[in-house]
Amino acid sequence: MIRGIDVSHWQGRIDWQAVAADDVRFVFIKAGSDHSAGGFSPDPWFERHMAGAAAAGIPIGIFVYSYARSVDAVSVGAEKVLDLLEPYRPLIRWPVAYDIEEDYQKALGKTVCTAMCNVFAAHMAAAGYVPMVYANLDWFTNYLNTDALTADIWLAHYTGTGGKTRYTGPWAVHQYSETGTVAGINGNVDLDVSRVDYGDAAEPEPDPTGPPDAAASWAADAWAAAYEKGVLDGMRPRDSVSRQELAVVLQRTGLI
Repeated sequence: MIRGIDVSHWQGRIDWQAVAADDVRFVFIKAGSDHSAGGFSPDPWFERHMAGAAAAGIPIGIFVYSYARSVDAVSVGAEKVLDLLEPYRPLIRWPVAYDIEEDYQKALGKTVCTAMCNVFAAHMAAAGYVPMVYANLDWFTNYLNTDALTADIWLAHYTGTGGKTRYTGPWAVHQYSETGTVAGINGNVDLDVSRVDYGDAAEPEPDPTGPPDAAASWAADAWAAAYEKGVLDGMRPRDSVSRQELAVVLQRTGLI
């Protein structure tokens, strides 16, 4: 089986090169969350995690946390997810997963919850992604019709050992710990294993100016200091700055 992790804003800043050196073979990155009545909110660390994992050569999958209360809400949110993912399409070789686990969603019933997952899967498949559903043992046993799901299964069952679970149905990925440790990540991180090899990382296109998340050597110290102090967001170090962006920087530094 293949060793991997999943991350979101909870992990914060990650040393992706160290993660790759710790034999992490895939990562699921949180794109964000859909809304109860439709809509979508991106994870604040999505872009930075995508850039870091890609630069480290780690194969990337995606997950979206569900707050939806209807099939229609899922459909609206899924289209917004696709808009967010489009610039990263070449980097996403592993599945795009729908994470359903809220207690209030159980009251919708097994038929509706299964339909919600399948609608998300249909949107992802139509866009060329491999669809997946993430849920825990209780959900897959009692609140989803797994025979009717049209996506691969990502099972959350914290046994402490990858691949060891009492779940008897088919699964592709097993999240076996929420208190794992991996080099390059401060604090706990979810640990996963996969029975399926969905593919290697995309080969990055050559960039004569250097990687998009790295400042030039002469500016590296200043760039790091600006990021640590929250003056800059850590993205696009070599891009030009608009007047409105300059105004924000001046405000953050207390000059205006």
